[in-house]
Amino acid sequence: MADYKKDKYWTLIIITLLSIALLPLFLPFGGITPDSLSYFKIAKEIPNGKSNLFPIGYPIVLRIGYFFTNEFYFSSRIISCLSFTLIIGFSYFKKFYFKETALLVTFKFIISLYILSISESIFLTLFYILIFYLNKFLTENKLKFKIIYPAVILTVFLTLVRYTGLYIFIAITIYFICYTIKYKLFDKLIYKNYFYYLLFSSIGIGIYLIYNYLEFGSFFGEHIRSAPSLDSLWKHTLDNLLGVLNVVNPIFSIKILEPTTVLIFLMIGILIIDLFFLLTYIWFYKRPFKGKVITFHQLLLTIGCIYLILMFISEFTQGIESLNTRMVAPASFCFCFSFLILFFKIYPNKLHYIFMLSILSLAINIIYQLKSPVNYLSYRVKVIKILKERKNLKYFLNDTGNDHVSIYKIPLLNKKFEYFHPYLQSGYINSNIVRSINPDIQTIQKDNSITNKSLILYNSEIK
Repeated sequence: MADYKKDKYWTLIIITLLSIALLPLFLPFGGITPDSLSYFKIAKEIPNGKSNLFPIGYPIVLRIGYFFTNEFYFSSRIISCLSFTLIIGFSYFKKFYFKETALLVTFKFIISLYILSISESIFLTLFYILIFYLNKFLTENKLKFKIIYPAVILTVFLTLVRYTGLYIFIAITIYFICYTIKYKLFDKLIYKNYFYYLLFSSIGIGIYLIYNYLEFGSFFGEHIRSAPSLDSLWKHTLDNLLGVLNVVNPIFSIKILEPTTVLIFLMIGILIIDLFFLLTYIWFYKRPFKGKVITFHQLLLTIGCIYLILMFISEFTQGIESLNTRMVAPASFCFCFSFLILFFKIYPNKLHYIFMLSILSLAINIIYQLKSPVNYLSYRVKVIKILKERKNLKYFLNDTGNDHVSIYKIPLLNKKFEYFHPYLQSGYINSNIVRSINPDIQTIQKDNSITNKSLILYNSEIK
């Protein structure tokens, strides 16, 4: 029976961990997104929260990291690395599908999210550990509070980290209701672990949401969220359907861009690949996996499907970004984890195909992220130096415009063209760094209304 030694899996794990740790240092934005800056600002304001637009869980962990690092950026990087390590360590010591997990973490929805300073790194790690306990509910017949309490804590904290944790809990609840009906367990509910898990989790989540409502006037910050962009309903729907289509592609994502002849052909090619992965996935579950999809896999598939449906509905009720890798990651996690477990079980002689797929995913994502490398740390050193000299800064103004030109050469045609890539401009990079170090500093476009110019840090001053 063909199999791979564990050292090969450990090699993949180490390369992935190094990628998560080091890639952000070569990205123009350093892994800092607009949401990252919001999280940093909330973390700095703790315990004086000003809104519930973002849940408090990730900022709390950032604040704890800040205690040791005295800054939020490297705190977020350490959190990502520790979160990834926790998945691997938990899987290894609990003997919970270690080889399958080692391949799962090489997929794009892990790498592309864990290199960013966002809440998904904690969210997906907690979700993975929760899956372990949910599996215990299906295999343990005796009432054990030692598996109930951790699951409850994980579920409540999921909602504290991302509001979509509630979607996961709704999906779990629906599954166990159907499970109870199917196996006629109503008269035995008080002896079932999952009954107490659902009860205590409901209470915990309810307390958090009530606190939000009493403190901020809404459960999820819905009163301050923008309305969905439904001016072009067909395009909005198409964008989100493409996100759903991409959910089981382990290698890359599709993004709608302004149509040009070249991009149209490129997008068609990516769509074909997405369809291939999706149809192959469906075929496997209908044919080779038929009859082997036991309760644990039914649970994973139920969570993935219901989460995807709820996310899709959310796109038409609030102004959030279109469904993408980040938005559908928990569903991708469920679908791909289930697939890997079943593939290992049914095709032990064909594991080299999945192993090569993981290597391909890892390689493509590393190359893609490094397509325009910069020395992010050198930018940070310059910014930190001037921030230490000027303590009273309140604003940042990019007065240098496009100061970096990217030159692209077309192979064989002996032609080249210039492109001002917005993320490679020093103003963009420095602005991100300034606000990650001090989230209170605001980015402004003009300085006409500000009398005291000493409050402004001009990009041209950072040398």
